[in-house]
Amino acid sequence: MPEVLAADNIGPWGVALAGGELYFTSFDSVAGAVSKVATEGGEVQVLAQGQAGPWSLAVTDSQVYWTNFNDKTGAVMAAPTVGGAPTALAVRQQGPRGIALDADNVYWTNLSGGSLLRAPLSGGEPPVLLASGQAQPQDVAVDAESVYWTNLAGGTVLKMPRQGGEPIILAADQGGPRGVAVDAANVYWVNVDAGTLMRVPVQGGEPTTLAVASAPVAIALAGAMLYFTDGGADVDRGTVVAVPIAGGETSVVASGQRLPWGLAVDAHNVYWASTDAGTISRTYR
Repeated sequence: MPEVLAADNIGPWGVALAGGELYFTSFDSVAGAVSKVATEGGEVQVLAQGQAGPWSLAVTDSQVYWTNFNDKTGAVMAAPTVGGAPTALAVRQQGPRGIALDADNVYWTNLSGGSLLRAPLSGGEPPVLLASGQAQPQDVAVDAESVYWTNLAGGTVLKMPRQGGEPIILAADQGGPRGVAVDAANVYWVNVDAGTLMRVPVQGGEPTTLAVASAPVAIALAGAMLYFTDGGADVDRGTVVAVPIAGGETSVVASGQRLPWGLAVDAHNVYWASTDAGTISRTYR
């Protein structure tokens, strides 16, 4: 049975884990917020409020980073995980969406601007344009060598060196790809329009369908398992689902969710945001 960790939130969206705490965005174009709650439950602490459309987020031991989604005045923001004044790492962005971190940089996509960019985690330098001319780029992930992203309208999954270079298409003709994750061998994503969970080798090859769903939107990788949220056929029929990365039977870990979206996984639990219900929940893996 899922346990609600935080309720009465406005449009909870992105979710990330760090140091025994769960961070999440509450999407609102004017009164958005970035908050955290202990993974065991407790009082919710608001880290940033009055944000203009907080969407995705990523966390280090000391800082939380997020995108404020707006077509013309979007921003990439940071704030201390213990609380403090937010700072803008990039402003006047065209619809920043997905976000990912490595040891030195923050990476993000601009949905409306059709671009992939990076900036130092500490800020203080102009953003570096890594790729342009992308068709509604969505989520982003990084590994030791490359940055990976999905193009929703373009139907492609791509990668390029983190320092810059030529984008490489790993998968084309996909049905609404978003929600990307990577391990040493493969890249994983969901196709929201086609209703599939997919895999392709990081060096390229033939994409493999791992699972079929109604409207999958986000994924999280945990060892030999993948977890994804599925919006379902109706607003109150969303699910959180697990499937082996090698393929096989799916298992529903939570059902009856109202528009489940972002999710994260630790050694024991799965956590997710239910956008329509305004809740952050968890259940055992």
